[in-house]
Amino acid sequence: MRTFHRLALVALVGGCHLDRLVSDGGGRGVQPSANPPAALVFATKPAAPRAGRPISPAIRINVVDSAGHPVAGADTLTVSVALAANPGGATLDGSTSAHPSHGVVTFADLRLDKAATGYTLTATTAQLPAVTSDTFTVVPGAAATLRFTAQPRDAMQDSTITPPVQVSAFDSLGNAATTFDGSIQLTLRADGSVQRNATLGGRTLVAATGGVATFSDLHLDRLGTGYTLAAGFSGATPIVESGSFNIIPAAPPPPGGATHLVFTDGPATTQAGTAVPAVRVTAYDASGNEAPGFTGKVTLTLGANPANGTLTGTNLVYTVTATEAGIAEWLDLKINNAGNGYTLRATSPGLIAATSDPFDITAGPPPSPAGATGLAFTQAPSSARAGAAMSPTVRVSVLDDAGNVASGFTGAVWIVIAANPSGGTLSGTQRAVAVNGIATFPNLSIDKAGSGYRLRISAASLAGRPRGVTSDPFDITP
Repeated sequence: MRTFHRLALVALVGGCHLDRLVSDGGGRGVQPSANPPAALVFATKPAAPRAGRPISPAIRINVVDSAGHPVAGADTLTVSVALAANPGGATLDGSTSAHPSHGVVTFADLRLDKAATGYTLTATTAQLPAVTSDTFTVVPGAAATLRFTAQPRDAMQDSTITPPVQVSAFDSLGNAATTFDGSIQLTLRADGSVQRNATLGGRTLVAATGGVATFSDLHLDRLGTGYTLAAGFSGATPIVESGSFNIIPAAPPPPGGATHLVFTDGPATTQAGTAVPAVRVTAYDASGNEAPGFTGKVTLTLGANPANGTLTGTNLVYTVTATEAGIAEWLDLKINNAGNGYTLRATSPGLIAATSDPFDITAGPPPSPAGATGLAFTQAPSSARAGAAMSPTVRVSVLDDAGNVASGFTGAVWIVIAANPSGGTLSGTQRAVAVNGIATFPNLSIDKAGSGYRLRISAASLAGRPRGVTSDPFDITP
């Protein structure tokens, strides 16, 4: 009987010690130390959780002594975690402060809402130095919704809608669902489309690649305005609707093999009410060559009109004759109201329209070119995440004929999207006044992911009025 009580006592004492054993992060039990705390240590490496889901396994941080052992007496400390590197602009949710238990702090419900690579966590307490985790990735959640990332545009009857319509999948938190490879279905949605008995032709069920479905051969067989498309996951109710577009009559091919218009002499910055130097628009063929055989009407109108100006001049609808080699010319254009960022638009039936580079109309005389004749990117645009500012900052030099910086030039330099593969919008400073011949464009960003974007710079007050300079291609990532 005494033997039984002795064994029971030993077991009781042993049990009291076993509940104080902790793991060192490698699965080995370590007796908590009685020494003073010296550091914080991440005992688990953050995994790659889905956006909005708890990081698993749970984040554990040890409060250790100088020998690296968890400290039992540190349980009164408050340890907090926060985001250190935050490449996706995420919010850290969950319980971010806790007390240790036998020298170990466990954060079981931490989660981030934005997918990106390169996150780190930092752990802090008032008494010890901060410590930073290894980098980790947050991956998108499952595809939950869709967006038209390349909207349908006006097209001629029975002709392919170009550029191709694109629909992208996103998770419930708005992250691009780049792992989604299911199919996306397009249907025609518009009350009038049924009444017109219109049919949407081409491949309307497309498997996504990298979360994006591209519909490259869509066409409609009935004329009409206000058509829209609806997109849904295969076999499911459509969940998103496109912007409206029109189906217009097929135009006869223009003479001379012309396909599009180009401003070969763009408008220059000019004082309000004063004649703009000669503006010329040239017809080009599909190979990018001038189409000297083009004849027909070219109409010139204001595109961007920041100051509600009025465009006047002789023959705003210019008829190109056979002797003019496909070129329309205006010598006496005027705009009455001063404003920054006007553009001109040239159209002709059957041809792709052209929009000029931006230019200013000044209240007084425009700034002198100061010998400037050209532009160059001194810091070109670089790849960035959608919606994030490009880094380093884009900079442009204004050059003279010898290729030197024209430090006396004080005019404006404009930057716009030249190649726009995903229908993105450029935000940030897009008009910069040169200082000592250098124009700086801080905080430029593009809101939609895509490969092969290009930016174009122009300065409409340079001597010779160059057509502008286009950057090398760069990517915008999700």
